[in-house]
Amino acid sequence: MAQQGIRQFLDIGSGIPTEGNTHQVVGALAPDAHVVYVDNDLVAVNQSVGLLEREGATTTTVIEADLRNPSSILNHPQAQRLIDFDKPMGLLIVSVLPFVPPADNPHEVMAQYRKALPSGSYLAISHVSVEEAGPEAREQVAAVANSYVETSDPITMRGREEFHSFFGSFKLVEPGVVYSPDWRPDQTVNSDDPARPCNFAAVGQKP
Repeated sequence: MAQQGIRQFLDIGSGIPTEGNTHQVVGALAPDAHVVYVDNDLVAVNQSVGLLEREGATTTTVIEADLRNPSSILNHPQAQRLIDFDKPMGLLIVSVLPFVPPADNPHEVMAQYRKALPSGSYLAISHVSVEEAGPEAREQVAAVANSYVETSDPITMRGREEFHSFFGSFKLVEPGVVYSPDWRPDQTVNSDDPARPCNFAAVGQKP
């Protein structure tokens, strides 16, 4: 996205900071880029705030909000301060939608985000799936999913077709819907890795 000239990013479900955060990756190409992180976990938010303060970041912020309430994010004062919603932007929703069950209307939620994005914007999504995985991987992923059943964030598996539908009429950029390790890899992909088919990834652009 940064290589295509995008200079403002909304990263929803950013989680606890690790190496290679969005603002660090983007900043290497575009130091003037603006990044707004969003998470509904107060611990993750506080740790992110601490990281940004130590770095002295002025064009990056983090807000506490939930993906399932688009208006609370899109209309948040900090988001409005750093993002011009009349200009193309990048929306990242990485490994978050599995935690949005059908009862929470994820397709309607995503439709609201797509509608809010200006023309020329990009949408990046990844999503766990076992639809095309082998028996060993299916068993391992199912075990992980089962460990979330009794929590407030149970995991919902989705297949390739439903994953693709989250992009609506957006045009997918090459290579389209693929396994996450296959999306423009910067190193050799192990095609024999049983976990490889367990995560879909794609990036779409709004016409």
